[in-house]
Amino acid sequence: MREARLVALREIATRLRQRSLQLSTVLSLVIVVGIAVAAGVVGGGDDRETVAVVGPASAQVGDAARQLDPGVVTRRLDDRAAAEQALRDGDVDAAVLDGREILFERNADDGLAAVLQEASARVRAAQTLRGAGLDPAAVSDALSPPPLAVASLEPEDDGAAELVAFVVVLILFGQLLSYGMAVATGVVEEKTSRIVEVLLATIRPWQLLAGKIVGIGLVGLGQLLLVTVIGGVAALATGSIEVSSDVAVAIGVALAWYVVGYAIYSCLFAVTGALVPRQEDLQSAAAPLTLAITASYFVGFVALQSPDGLLARVAAYVPLSSPLVMAPRIIAGDASTAEVVVSLAIALATIAALVPLAARLYAGSVLQLRTRVSVRRAWRAAATDRAG
Repeated sequence: MREARLVALREIATRLRQRSLQLSTVLSLVIVVGIAVAAGVVGGGDDRETVAVVGPASAQVGDAARQLDPGVVTRRLDDRAAAEQALRDGDVDAAVLDGREILFERNADDGLAAVLQEASARVRAAQTLRGAGLDPAAVSDALSPPPLAVASLEPEDDGAAELVAFVVVLILFGQLLSYGMAVATGVVEEKTSRIVEVLLATIRPWQLLAGKIVGIGLVGLGQLLLVTVIGGVAALATGSIEVSSDVAVAIGVALAWYVVGYAIYSCLFAVTGALVPRQEDLQSAAAPLTLAITASYFVGFVALQSPDGLLARVAAYVPLSSPLVMAPRIIAGDASTAEVVVSLAIALATIAALVPLAARLYAGSVLQLRTRVSVRRAWRAAATDRAG
């Protein structure tokens, strides 16, 4: 394994010096942080409503309104003229005058007016009960009974989970496509430059393939970790997500399914690169894999919109699409434990079958430099080399 480790370290050092990787990392960070900031601006508006209170009676109404609605803020003013000016300037949303009148600038806010009316009714009821000789504590208990318990059949949906799932689909699509193609491109470059002949004089084909896949995959994993962590911090800072554990879960899910998806696609892209003789032939040869990732990308969004649909459920078990479908479904809370276990088991079984298959096809085709190699020919060549 020492040889494979050396190849992986070489791949990491080479990729980190590439200008394209640096630019793609910066672009990914800009996109993710931009989404977090935009979501925070759109969904993070100030819900507080300021009420001017004029006179002691109005102050009591304001105190009762704050108890009814924590979003109400009161501001004491000296007289009606000051309250009217504050309304015109937009400094307050409503004004209560001497406990007798509620004043708005133009159209009345029905919700705020209802809160103030209820607050006024409580104040006057309390005054009546105290005037009848009731103890103030008994009056308070009568007017402020314990609230009813509130529960839901389904967990609260504030849109934050769907936002995170959307970003995860976007990132995973970019990572799997770009780093899968990076593996195929690296294989073709070594093949056309004939460096592979020199390398295979000292190490075995499967060691070269393993080192290349692991090295490029670690670079992609590091980039993904950087982007998701900074994006998560930006989401927390802007208020797009309020609970830090949601961010940790999303990052963990994204990293785990990236590893699974990359393990599947990197083997397929490596074999694709080994079968073609020139860089110009790679795009057409890799088109089916590119189409599979792109289709899975769109299915991932469909799964967010219709998590219980037939397409989402079937795609969750297909190894080529499961990374881009299961990850957002898990984050959005739409996937059951059984679905996750079965999907992951199928994906891991696929990886276990692909690794030796990719190693054999790579060994049988990577040294055939002049023509495009069929899968059958690569398989037979590997068998011949092994027998020899």
